[in-house]
Amino acid sequence: MKHSHSLRSWMAAVAAGCVLTLSLTACASSNNSSSNTSPSGTVSGNAAAAGTTASKPSGALIKIGVLVDLTGADSVIFKGSGSVATAWAKWVNAQGGINGHPVEVVVMDTQSSPATAAGDARELVENDDVAAVAVESLVAGPAIEPYLNSHNIPYLGNNVGDGPANPPSTYFSLDIGFPAYAETAALLAKSAGFKSLTSVVCSEIAACLSIGNTLKAYSPTVGVAYKGTSTMASTAPNATAQCVEIVNSGAGLTLAALSLVPTGKLITTCRAQGYKGGFAITSVSQANFLQLGATPLYGLDADFPWWSTAAAVVQYRDVMAQYAPGLDYRSYFDDDMWALLQLFSYAVSKSGPSTDAPVSGADVISAYRTAVKNVTLGGLLAQPITYSASGNTIVNCFWPVERRANGSFVTLTGSGPSGNGVTGDLASTCVS
Repeated sequence: MKHSHSLRSWMAAVAAGCVLTLSLTACASSNNSSSNTSPSGTVSGNAAAAGTTASKPSGALIKIGVLVDLTGADSVIFKGSGSVATAWAKWVNAQGGINGHPVEVVVMDTQSSPATAAGDARELVENDDVAAVAVESLVAGPAIEPYLNSHNIPYLGNNVGDGPANPPSTYFSLDIGFPAYAETAALLAKSAGFKSLTSVVCSEIAACLSIGNTLKAYSPTVGVAYKGTSTMASTAPNATAQCVEIVNSGAGLTLAALSLVPTGKLITTCRAQGYKGGFAITSVSQANFLQLGATPLYGLDADFPWWSTAAAVVQYRDVMAQYAPGLDYRSYFDDDMWALLQLFSYAVSKSGPSTDAPVSGADVISAYRTAVKNVTLGGLLAQPITYSASGNTIVNCFWPVERRANGSFVTLTGSGPSGNGVTGDLASTCVS
């Protein structure tokens, strides 16, 4: 689980669209909203279907804090995450809670500010008495992790951007970290049938510039020729020079590690110059894919594909339709929030306190370390996850994605065995 902290800078720029396109899909706050499943090695709780109901939970209340960049510079990529959490909580309570425990989600807005996130964390712990904090933010991690750890409150987040370089064992993450995430572009090219790859990366930050070196070293190991790296500023007036390099390279696939605007310039210019190859973006946000419009277009998804026909994903869509109607939940960070909370439900339902007993942060940490052993949540996770007293599994798996000309999304089949052990469009691909 210990990944280079430089990935935070890389993913932050990408996901927010401020420098990259890597989002996969950007004092205490007063933006609190209360509201609540449970998995198993697949999914469970007290019930599984979105529309079914059970008796009202009457046990001790479990509170979960949710920190999200709802406003400010990064809000565009996280705006659905709080609503996903609230819908999840409503659904869980409709199923009878987690082992009879009702769930309340307290959503707070970090305002894309580390100082605000720190204040939010204190309020959640000291005033709201939460048993865990789930985070979808590009700024919260370093500001809140030491505090949560010191108070024995589990931090539920992801490897690719919201935590410290060497997180403690109270930090529970689900998805791929650096440098494996950088290497996924080569596997995406291979899965899509391309024999060669080039990349255009942002010129503003060092972590972005490292993408090319990583791909240069890794691509040949999976049979993909790497054709070189170009750089491009987010404010570049055009992509003429970069496209000349791409066309001359003859690369089959071009990775655009850029924000949305320069990516659009790159695609338009290269097509005008006669480039016939594919483009890959590291954001699998529905909006980003549709806004770019180019085909063939590919993406790297660190969290489960929302379009999958697998039961665990159909359940996600059904719950959103019932409890968050009108919400566009089709983005990496929304998927991540759902998976984080489903795993919470799984752990507490398997190894948490009895129905009438209160649930503390220490209880949740113990439940994670006891119950989460080779868990995939029916394929919602890219590979089996195990937590122990020393930390959690290092994740090296993801989902390669193609957006077709008709607007549909397809999960590409990797060259090796499924990382999460499932088949079909929820099967993941792994970096070796």
